[in-house]
Amino acid sequence: SLLSFGPTMDLYTYASDEISVGGLSLDYGIPWILTTDLDSSLVYAVEEGSLAYTRISGIDVAVDVGNTVGDPLSLVPGQTGTRSMFLAAVDGPSGTEPLAELNPEPLPELTYTLSEVTGTVVDAAGDLAGEVEVMLEARAPDAEWGTLDLTCTDEVGAFSMPVPDFSGWDFRLVARGEGRDDGSELGVVLGGAVELDVSQPGRLAYAVDEDGDPSPGRVALTRDDGESMDLWVVG
Repeated sequence: SLLSFGPTMDLYTYASDEISVGGLSLDYGIPWILTTDLDSSLVYAVEEGSLAYTRISGIDVAVDVGNTVGDPLSLVPGQTGTRSMFLAAVDGPSGTEPLAELNPEPLPELTYTLSEVTGTVVDAAGDLAGEVEVMLEARAPDAEWGTLDLTCTDEVGAFSMPVPDFSGWDFRLVARGEGRDDGSELGVVLGGAVELDVSQPGRLAYAVDEDGDPSPGRVALTRDDGESMDLWVVG
């Protein structure tokens, strides 16, 4: 399958492994592919398949490895066959819940149940942080951490999120906001409430002239980790 999403959509593919098929390196073991602009989301999955993903010349490519390598669909004239695929279009950033009933086994012999985690996000001053992304990160056995799903806090810093409870997987949450450093990772408490932290947004003050216009000049910004950038104020 060739997948095409708008340039404003961010794409997330949690893969638990990597394999090579026909000279292509594929991220493998993906329960679903999520793309979102936070206001709405598209989620792609296959039934009884082994979804893998790669990107070729700017095109997102999803491959059902079970169909391609392990058990290809082979038909002779007059025969028919069926492969089921799911595409969920939802409001908001999270697309996990619509797939739970339709595709409870997104990878072979890997079923899940939905639990829920709720919580709030606060900044370094202890104030509730609204409109901050909350990332659900997962780690399958012998795999690396990666983003599986996400949501956003409301205007008072609260959030709730469905968590696909794959047996044997670890889950954690981290808050991220534009102009803020990422918060600390926090293990998921299924069915419970958590409090995440995030830094306060950065602020920049600069001089203005008597007419209220910015004065021309160079502003050097340096982070604690040594990264820096220059901003030129031209008035």
